[in-house]
Amino acid sequence: MSSFRRDRFQYTQSHPLLRRKITQRSNKRYLLLASLAAAVLCLGASSTWISADKKVRRIEANRWPPGRSISFTSQELLALGVENANSAFPGVLHNPELHLIEGGAIGTATVDFDRLRQLSPVKDSTRGWLMAKLLTGQHPVSVTVATTSSKGEMTVHPTSVSVAGITASENMLAFLIQNFVLPHYPDAVIDKPFPLAQNIDRINVKPDSAVVVAK
Repeated sequence: MSSFRRDRFQYTQSHPLLRRKITQRSNKRYLLLASLAAAVLCLGASSTWISADKKVRRIEANRWPPGRSISFTSQELLALGVENANSAFPGVLHNPELHLIEGGAIGTATVDFDRLRQLSPVKDSTRGWLMAKLLTGQHPVSVTVATTSSKGEMTVHPTSVSVAGITASENMLAFLIQNFVLPHYPDAVIDKPFPLAQNIDRINVKPDSAVVVAK
């Protein structure tokens, strides 16, 4: 390349208008890639909930597969639970996880107790004041439950609860259920049988899935 062409090429490349066009094309390219990446991430995040919701709708419509049972993975159950929790108490749960075990489950999350108290219907009571002193700020929480199910009913029995790495004693567990869980989740049924949907016989919880069995 002659010195004239080289100088002209360098001048053209350094021209402000051309640099702006190159930058705009680069920005558009990066924005396109970022948008595609975001779309893929959103799709991946919502596909589990969509799968779980389809199964719930099949059960509600009494449309069972030939085996008369429908299985939910731990991720599908977690997606359904998080959706309900975020609807009722937005911004309270962070990094939730769910692990199924034989006849039970272990759930973990970071709970913002201050945020939960702000959204709670329990206000200005002695119980609310006491819980505010015991549970404040954000802390990791782990809950282990055992489940039994038959003849159209299910029982959920909490076996262990830990907050910030401290495991609650049996008496403390009963206290937390009575003074914290039930006031915030008044529809929760704990340690006693509750009826399943009319067309469900039982729910068998295993390490790989929770199997809903039709009547």
